[in-house]
Amino acid sequence: MRKYGTYKYLLLGGSLLILIGLSTLGPGEEKTNQYENAITQGYIEPTLTPTPMIDTVDHPEAIAVRDTFLQLGDSTEEVIRKLGLPARIAATEYEFNYYIYNNDYKKLLFVALQDNQVVGFYTDSLDFNYHGFPYGATLEEINVVLGEQFALSEVLTMHRSGCNISILMDRLETGKAVGIYVLSETVKEDGYDEDVMHQVEQLVYDLANSARVRNKLSPLSWSSSAGQAASKHSENMALKDFFSHKDPSLRSPGDRLNAEGVYYQRCGENIIAGYGSAILSSHGWYNSKGHRNNLLNEEYRYLGVGFTYDKDSIYKTYITQNFYR
Repeated sequence: MRKYGTYKYLLLGGSLLILIGLSTLGPGEEKTNQYENAITQGYIEPTLTPTPMIDTVDHPEAIAVRDTFLQLGDSTEEVIRKLGLPARIAATEYEFNYYIYNNDYKKLLFVALQDNQVVGFYTDSLDFNYHGFPYGATLEEINVVLGEQFALSEVLTMHRSGCNISILMDRLETGKAVGIYVLSETVKEDGYDEDVMHQVEQLVYDLANSARVRNKLSPLSWSSSAGQAASKHSENMALKDFFSHKDPSLRSPGDRLNAEGVYYQRCGENIIAGYGSAILSSHGWYNSKGHRNNLLNEEYRYLGVGFTYDKDSIYKTYITQNFYR
């Protein structure tokens, strides 16, 4: 069972003011419906740069993004020729590495490379176009373009041309596409080690900043101290089999930040368990009101992320985000 939790509070002159109550589910509880509210208006449409169109018959596994296009099977050299050198190369829990293009958070792109060829990609870039539908496409437009009959959900999944395709939707507000995640069916999991767990944290950080910038907010600076607090909380939840913003010692997110030497005016925490990947966990938070409020809080300036994998724990994967200013 997948679990979410969100927490916010403000520290003013030593007094504690609860801004948003805990929306936490503990082990054994049923997850409440995150989508009770009807789709609302008020979303600011992005200003899109025209994107080259792709002949999807000739390129069935291709995507137009960042003023070029990629397709599964492209070589590493072709990727670098089209996109330049990545900001970093990230090991993953799969047999591939991600080439991370995050120099512009409005055009975030992860390219999965294995054995010198592209085996997948993720993007929430404002200029992506996949099989004829762009960022911000409605469910109706996606169904027409792909010849499908999807009902609105957090992730629309399909299998085509040897690929597992996930279309990430904003189910909470707009009902529109906000990302695309494609992996070859040949991709296999390779497990987690310390480096991979650290890289997951960095991916979650990039995804949070992408969500903020796409919503016209400033990106957050990385806080290693908040990251330490987040890592210790994720590890503690896995080790002691609990899922809560308060640990068994009754310490709150603010207490844990203070223990790492962080003194803040305002802080917030998101937790999630059982989602596995950075991408789907981040998207799960984005589709939950309390968690999105933390992600898109314009007052926050810093973020630290902690991820842990424990095969003997209830939910296996645990991620904590700690925000503050």
